[in-house]
Amino acid sequence: MAKAKRPLVSWTQEQLDELVKLYLEGLTFEKISLQLGMSHASTKAKITFLRQKGVDLPYRDRQSIAEKRSKTMKSGKKKSTAFDREYRGSVPFGHWIITKPWRL
Repeated sequence: MAKAKRPLVSWTQEQLDELVKLYLEGLTFEKISLQLGMSHASTKAKITFLRQKGVDLPYRDRQSIAEKRSKTMKSGKKKSTAFDREYRGSVPFGHWIITKPWRL
């Protein structure tokens, strides 16, 4: 089976400079992608690509990210994701049936 071809995302030098600047400032990938007008996945992929090309981009501190997430959850101020904002409604009864293959 042939793979579907994904559209190529082209980055200008100004966008790359802004990406590196925002990343080093500590903004999240979601905020960076919104400011640049790119998708979240392409933003993360470009950071990975730049690291492989030798650009000095430090990895995020996982401990501090986990602590922030823990504080947010404990305070009751859980941030809603794009999916949470878009999806409204209950999970239908028997929803697991939809994901299982129908075999007789």
